[in-house]
Amino acid sequence: MRSYTPVLPEEEDGTFDLLVKTYMPDDGGPFPPGGTVSNYLDVMLEGEEIDILGPNGEIMYKGRGEFEIDGQTYHFAKINLVAGGSGLTPHWQLIHAILTDWAATNATKH
Repeated sequence: MRSYTPVLPEEEDGTFDLLVKTYMPDDGGPFPPGGTVSNYLDVMLEGEEIDILGPNGEIMYKGRGEFEIDGQTYHFAKINLVAGGSGLTPHWQLIHAILTDWAATNATKH
């Protein structure tokens, strides 16, 4: 099993986007045989389907600064994010959710 985080929330039609770095086979690279799943995803054709599981994690953003962590609800006015490598994608998803939530909350109605 591999963990991947959708870049954006689920679309209305039930689809979502993933950002996956493909590790090609390379004897001198960090993964000599290449990435098993990333190479499979790389050659998929549009319209092909795969089975997935999710979500996977202990922290859920509920909106408006509210998080659920290990079953407990917390509210934060500010958060700090530190990430590198594949850890950037979950942070990107959280940033997008916060900015979307902020825009919806602060939208000017005419």
